[in-house]
Amino acid sequence: MDKRHSLTFDLALWNGAALALARSYHVGLRIVFIYLLVEQIGVQAYGFYAYAQSWYVLLLPLAAWGGNELLISGLISRSDDEQHRFAGTALTLRLALGAASGLLIVVIALAAETRHDLALLMLVFSQAVFVRGLIGLVTSLFTARGRSIEWIRLSVFFMTLEVVLVLWFAGTGAALYELALLQTLVWWATLLTGARFYAARYAPVHPRWDTGLAGWFLREGALVGLASFLILALTPGLLLAYRYLAPQLGDLGPVALVLQVFLILQQFLTLVTNALLPALERPSGNRSGNLAGFSATALSLALCAAGALSMALRVVIPRVLASLDPTPFDGALLLLAEHAWILVPVLVMQVFQPVLIASGRGIGFLTAVASGYALALAYMVLVSAAGTLVPAAVFHAMGMGMGVVAAIELLWCWRAGAFDPRDRTGLPVAAALLAANGAAWVAAETVSPLLAAILVPLFAVLGWRQLQLLRAL
Repeated sequence: MDKRHSLTFDLALWNGAALALARSYHVGLRIVFIYLLVEQIGVQAYGFYAYAQSWYVLLLPLAAWGGNELLISGLISRSDDEQHRFAGTALTLRLALGAASGLLIVVIALAAETRHDLALLMLVFSQAVFVRGLIGLVTSLFTARGRSIEWIRLSVFFMTLEVVLVLWFAGTGAALYELALLQTLVWWATLLTGARFYAARYAPVHPRWDTGLAGWFLREGALVGLASFLILALTPGLLLAYRYLAPQLGDLGPVALVLQVFLILQQFLTLVTNALLPALERPSGNRSGNLAGFSATALSLALCAAGALSMALRVVIPRVLASLDPTPFDGALLLLAEHAWILVPVLVMQVFQPVLIASGRGIGFLTAVASGYALALAYMVLVSAAGTLVPAAVFHAMGMGMGVVAAIELLWCWRAGAFDPRDRTGLPVAAALLAANGAAWVAAETVSPLLAAILVPLFAVLGWRQLQLLRAL
C-alpha cells in the first residue's frame, strides 16, 4: 500500500490532539462560564438552570438521530443534484425530529413539572433542542466539505458573545428565564449566520423529501442516535432522575456541577477516540490482531491515567479545601473527590467504544450502554423507595452503570477477537496498581497520602510506556 495513504496510530493520535486543541477554547470557556455563573447566581440556582438545560441536552441525540455523522461521511461522494436531495432530506428530518423533541419537553414541563419556575425554564429551553439540532446540521455541512475552520471562527465568536452577554445580565440580577431567553437568542443568531454563510459560499439547503433517503437516514442513524442518547442518560439524564426521585432539591446544584465535570471529560475523550477510527478501520492482513494490540495497550494507559488522577483528586481536594476559606464550590468539589473512582469506568468505556465500532460490533456498544443505564436507573429508584436517595447515590448509580458498560464492551471485544489481555505485559501491572489504589480507597484519610506518593509516579511511568507502545502500533 502507498505510504501516503496509510494511517498509523501515531498520526491518528496527533490528529486527535489537534482536534482536541481546536475544541480546548470551547471547553475552557465553558468551564469559566460555569464558574462565573455560579458566582453570580449561586449553586442552587445553577442547579435549577442546569436541570432545565439537561432536558434539551438529553434529547438532542434523538433530534439528530445520527444524521451529523451520516452527512459528514456521505455528502461529498455524491453528485451536485444528489447532494441537494441528500442534504435537503436530512434537513427535513432534522426539522421534524427537532420539533417533536421540543414538543416533548413542552408536554413534560406542563404535565410533570410541579414548580412554576422550573417549568418556565424548560419551556424556554424547549426551543434549544430544535435550534441546536439545526446548528449541528450546519456544522456537519461545513465539516463534510473540509471547511471546519470556517465554522470554528463563527462558533468561537458567538460562543464568546453568549458567555459575555449571559454573565453581564446575570450580574444585573436578571431572572433565570431571562438568561435562558438570552442564551437561546444567541443560538438562533449563530444558526442564521452560519446557514447564510454556507448558502453564500457553497449552496443553499432547502427542505426536500426522498422516501428512500429518509428511510436510509432513519435506519443508519438509529445506532448512533440511540447510543448517544443512552450515554447522555448516564450523565445529565441522572440529574433529571434525581430531581424527580429526591425528597428535596437543595442538593441539585452540587450534583449538577459534578455531573458537568464528568460530561465535559467524556465529550473531550470522545473527540479524541473518534479521531482514532480511521486508523482502527484501515485495511490490514491482521486486523483483529491490530485491534487486540490497540485495545490491550490503550486499556493499560486508561487504567494508569484513571488511577493516578482519581487518587490525586481523592487525596488533594479535601486537604486543599480544609486550608482555604469556604466557597460555594466546596460541596461539589468534595463530591468529586469522593467519587473520582468513576474516572476508571469512564476512561475504560472510551477505550472499547471505537474498537467495537471499527470491528463492526456497534450493536454491542448499544447493548452495553442500554444495560448500564438500566442498572443505574433501577438503583436510583430502589434507593429512593428506601428513602435514602442522597447526592452520593447518584454517583454510585453512575459509577455502577458505567462499570457495566465498560465490562460488556470488554466482553464483546474479547468475543470478537479485538481484545486479548495477554497481548501486552503492561496490562497486568496496571491492573495490579489499580487494585492497590482501590484497596487504599476506604482508608484514604490515613493511608492514601503515603500510597499516593508511591502509586501516582508508578502510574505515570507505566502510562508513559503504554503511550509509547500505542504510538508504535
